[in-house]
Amino acid sequence: MKKGVEAGPPLVAAAFASGGGTNVQALLDYQDKLCPWRLSLVVTDRENAGVLERADVAGISTAVISVQARASLDVAQDMLSVLEAHRVEVIFLAGYLRLIPSEVVHRYRRRILNIHPALLP
Repeated sequence: MKKGVEAGPPLVAAAFASGGGTNVQALLDYQDKLCPWRLSLVVTDRENAGVLERADVAGISTAVISVQARASLDVAQDMLSVLEAHRVEVIFLAGYLRLIPSEVVHRYRRRILNIHPALLP
């Protein structure tokens, strides 16, 4: 009897980040090992976020989606559009400092993972 999950094609993943991208770098470093996902998109809310350079070096597509002074529904539509264009199946929140619009949370229900860099009690 087999145990565990059988390997199939890796899930297409996106990472949301707002800063320098150290959590995204950890994901990139890990995906070189056998893992069930492949990072194909980085989404940020800041045009000057350091994560953009890390993604560029790794050959990962990026999207800058500004949230300031915009309606949540407009932000959600932009996010969903870029996620669908890249056929994203799972999202990593890797230091993203904004609220994720409810429309995105609903569409990716049970497929959003928050990466927290600190030890929690």
